Amino acid sequence: MARCGEPATSSAGGFLFCRSHFISHCNAQLDGITELFSHQRPRDQTAPLGPIWYVLCEIASTTVTLGAQTQDLTAPEKDQLLEIVLRAAELRLRKFAAASMR
Repeated sequence: MARCGEPATSSAGGFLFCRSHFISHCNAQLDGITELFSHQRPRDQTAPLGPIWYVLCEIASTTVTLGAQTQDLTAPEKDQLLEIVLRAAELRLRKFAAASMR
């Protein structure tokens, strides 16, 4: 059971989340990573690849699992999950490209 009282449908970062809080958590994580990247040119990105890579992989894989295993997703929830996967993939590509430019 998630803290909000709704059934927990997934976990991220060691915490259990209901569906709506999982979506909010992922968006907040992605917003934070985007903010980190926005202040640095790709060649100057100094944040270590490992932790960011791990977070992005966890977000993407957990989101895909949630989408594939949940039968009663609404259309907006499906859209939100797809957007999370696309954002995580885009950030992974940006981070990988920045790391390979060093």
